[in-house]
Amino acid sequence: MTGDRPAPRTILCLHAHPDDEAMLTGAFLAKAHACGLRTIVVYGTRGEAGETGADLGAETLGQRREREAVAACGQLGVDRIEFLDHVDSGMAGTATNGAPDAFAAADPGTVAADVAELLSDEDLLAVVGYDANGTYGHPDHLQVNRVAEAMARHLGAPWLLDATYNLSLIH
Repeated sequence: MTGDRPAPRTILCLHAHPDDEAMLTGAFLAKAHACGLRTIVVYGTRGEAGETGADLGAETLGQRREREAVAACGQLGVDRIEFLDHVDSGMAGTATNGAPDAFAAADPGTVAADVAELLSDEDLLAVVGYDANGTYGHPDHLQVNRVAEAMARHLGAPWLLDATYNLSLIH
C-alpha cells in the first residue's frame, strides 16, 4: 500500500567481546548480508581481560582485539560496528567481575537504553543475543542475554534470537 512503512531489514547482534561474532554469529551475519539485510554488531567490551602470549608491541590487547573485530566484521559484510564503554569482566570468579565499569556489573536496562540512544536511527527486525546460559557461563556472556532481552523490548524489535553452542558436540 502507498504510504505504508517498509518492513524493517536490520539485524543487531550483541556480543560480549571481539571474536564472539566469528564464533557465534559469523555465518548468520554473512548470510544476512548476502540476503540484503543491514547488519549491526555491538560489542559490550573490547576484550581486554583476555589472554595472549603474542607480542602486541605498542598495542594493548583491547586495541588489538578491536582492530581484529573491525576487520572480521568487514569480511562478514557488517554495515555498522559499535563498541560500548564497558571493560571485560574476565572469567567467572576473578576480581575483575565486580569492577564498577565491568560489562557484567552494568544494569541491563541502562545498557539497553544507552544502545537504543546510540541506534535511534535504526529500525530493527531482530536483536540477537546469547542463550540463558550465556553460551558457556562467562559473566559477560550472561550479561549479553540480559541486555539483549532488555534491548529488544526497549527498541521494539519484533524478534529476539539467541545464539548458542551445542555443548554436547564441544565436549
